[in-house]
Amino acid sequence: MVLDLKMPVMNRHTFLEEVKQHDHFSLIPVIVLSVSDRETDIQGSYRNLASSYLVKPETLDGLEGLIQVVMSFRQGTVRLPTIDKLN
Repeated sequence: MVLDLKMPVMNRHTFLEEVKQHDHFSLIPVIVLSVSDRETDIQGSYRNLASSYLVKPETLDGLEGLIQVVMSFRQGTVRLPTIDKLN
């Protein structure tokens, strides 16, 4: 799950905290993607169990590069449990 901290309706940390409290969603990795490089946002995200915190690059090329790095890492390096084992 990719979460942008600039959410229009619900506070982003509240959303992250609520998602992580539900058994069905608690093991889903959450990547926070934000324009904010503020230490309070970074700490708050990890405190609410974010898996990663990434700062959005300023250019489209930078964003595409970041997406490629994340996809490569997720597809080639990370080991996740099978879905049926999560329930």
